[in-house]
Amino acid sequence: MLALLAELYHPEIEFRDPIQEVRGRDAFIEANRRLIRRAQRICFVVHDVIESGDRIVATWRFSLLTRVGPELQAEAMSYMALRDGLIVRHRDYWDPAGAVLVKIPGISALYRKLLGAIA
Repeated sequence: MLALLAELYHPEIEFRDPIQEVRGRDAFIEANRRLIRRAQRICFVVHDVIESGDRIVATWRFSLLTRVGPELQAEAMSYMALRDGLIVRHRDYWDPAGAVLVKIPGISALYRKLLGAIA
């Protein structure tokens, strides 16, 4: 998987998600290497991909079983921009609090109630 990232991502990749910001292909690959090392199991399922010129939007779901905690799951969306046919900007959108809090009895109901109050 990591070798494929080197083929798809531009050397000047700018990556951002709710928990980190990474610049440069080597740093991006290392961030993914750390994620894989920390995971007991990790799975990504892509639902939809929309391409328009040098832009790509994808919706997907991930599940991550860490070595020290509960399994995290979230629906997510990625926005990517291309340069020279390679991904140069990649932004992931997902709810890190929801991925964690829905696994904690009692807190899950409170979190959903709070979201319902502001919806």
